[in-house]
Amino acid sequence: MAARAARGASDDPRAPLPAWRLRDTPIVLLTALAEGADRIITEVALDLDRRLTDAARRDGRPHAWPAIRVVPVLPMAADVYELTFDDRREARPWFRGVLADCAERTFVMPHVSDDALLRDPGPRGEDARKLQYALAGLFIARWSRLVVALWDGESFPASDEGRAARRGGTSHVVHMALTGRVDDRETLDALDRALAVSPSARMLGAGEPLVDLQTGGPSGTRTQDQRIMSPLL
Repeated sequence: MAARAARGASDDPRAPLPAWRLRDTPIVLLTALAEGADRIITEVALDLDRRLTDAARRDGRPHAWPAIRVVPVLPMAADVYELTFDDRREARPWFRGVLADCAERTFVMPHVSDDALLRDPGPRGEDARKLQYALAGLFIARWSRLVVALWDGESFPASDEGRAARRGGTSHVVHMALTGRVDDRETLDALDRALAVSPSARMLGAGEPLVDLQTGGPSGTRTQDQRIMSPLL
């Protein structure tokens, strides 16, 4: 999960709510809406957005508080993704509700495997889904200024076997965000297939470095891609 933070925010997240005045841009939360940490941070963002909006209205300043935009980045089509939830009865209504509210600003990664394989509960299906998770993680790492990650702290492995086990997981996303490198041949091959399926997959940054985390500057065709991204934010 990741958030793009705007200039002008309080350095202390524990500061009283009125200190959260973002004078330049809104906060945008990129999230895969997965069970666990993704859901927690999404619920916090939605709640804070409501509080900011209510505070602005009470003060008679409807434009004084920016919206906190939740932008879902789904690793696969929603109907397939739902099948991966452990607690479907409880998770599906929440998931569908958030998607309904964010329908005009949701990104779905192109499928690089057959739908039937992605629905397969066995090992082959799990491997195919990991590639989809990796693509979503690459998207989030590329477009984020600040990555918020809750995981066991283990680094992305150096061995092919270790990388296969953690492909598309939190350690892989953190690795891409910190280093600007994918460092996984299977994920790069999946990216090539994604581009063949959907030209819009160029937003994933094929053949380009990820965003420069030191300067926040653009990479490759980022300026052109931003024209696609901006209306959805």
